[in-house]
Amino acid sequence: MDANNKLTNKKNSTMKIKMEIEFSEKNIEGVIENAIEQGSGYWCYICPESVTIIRDMVSKEEDPYISTATWKAVQRGAIIPIKDAWQNTVLGFLSMDSIEKGLHKCAIEMPECIRNVIDDCDDANDADVIFQFMVMGEYIYG
Repeated sequence: MDANNKLTNKKNSTMKIKMEIEFSEKNIEGVIENAIEQGSGYWCYICPESVTIIRDMVSKEEDPYISTATWKAVQRGAIIPIKDAWQNTVLGFLSMDSIEKGLHKCAIEMPECIRNVIDDCDDANDADVIFQFMVMGEYIYG
């Protein structure tokens, strides 16, 4: 048996493969924008105190749209609370740290959503799933 056949001749063999995926700032901005405008409104909203945090970092003159201003504020260090759409309780926070951790976990647990964004064939559902990982660290609503 040669080296190439060793793995295929073993039953229940597995391989661990580590991959690096580049998820650009444009991808992140697109996910946040799509989630806020379309995909995640059924479970969360940007509450007035979050809008204040965002607008303290990004004026309406600089960016009139809260969905794109959110990413700019996070890039500048904002930590934005995201509230439950029904109970008005904080579900989690959007920050550089939560985004990085959420993307990493989503890439492991639901890689098709990440792949769809990178391949530019994503939709509101993909944005919603990724946004949940970014905010809460897991996929809860679906």
